[in-house]
Amino acid sequence: MTKRLVGFGAALMTAVSAPAHADDDGGFYIGANGGASFASDSEYSALSATTPYDTGFVVSGVVGYEFAKQDWGNIRTELEGFYSEDSISSDGLIGAADGEVSNAGAMLNVYYDMSQLDSRFTPFVGAGIGFSNVDLNTQGGNFAIDDDETVLSYQAIIGVRYEFDDHWSMSVDGRYVGVEDPEFSAASDGMMLATDYEYDSVRATVGLRYKF
Repeated sequence: MTKRLVGFGAALMTAVSAPAHADDDGGFYIGANGGASFASDSEYSALSATTPYDTGFVVSGVVGYEFAKQDWGNIRTELEGFYSEDSISSDGLIGAADGEVSNAGAMLNVYYDMSQLDSRFTPFVGAGIGFSNVDLNTQGGNFAIDDDETVLSYQAIIGVRYEFDDHWSMSVDGRYVGVEDPEFSAASDGMMLATDYEYDSVRATVGLRYKF
């Protein structure tokens, strides 16, 4: 009986002290993200108008490759396709009544994972660059815009991931997303004007990932 207890204790100590990462090799993965978008107030270069936004949403899908884990962490590269939508708020609105702006595009992201070989939690930081089709539909008392343009987009990312096992993991992150100012055609007082439009947002997302 004593030998059995000693053997059980040794096996338990081995299991507890074993690294939490059973798979430290690199590999491809796929994933999906979703969350909230908090867009900053937008201004127009040729119009006396400012548009605040209600809380919007964002969804995305990713395909990536994770390099093998090292003592210092590891690098990931990722292709992300995304769609976001923000409704224009009527509270405190200046020069516009209603409408929405949507962003659809793709980014190439690079991450640095601060992974530890003995922990399932992995903090990470990342950055991405790509393109976004910005589609604005809004109208007010003296102007209306229904136009879209594809422009450069970029983002900065910080978050943490939890690995359930060798394949499945979940992440929570915050992102700052910006776009190059698109130029839209605005109808104002019977005239057509070209106006630059400012858009950026802070996003909070939750993601689920499967590693092959």
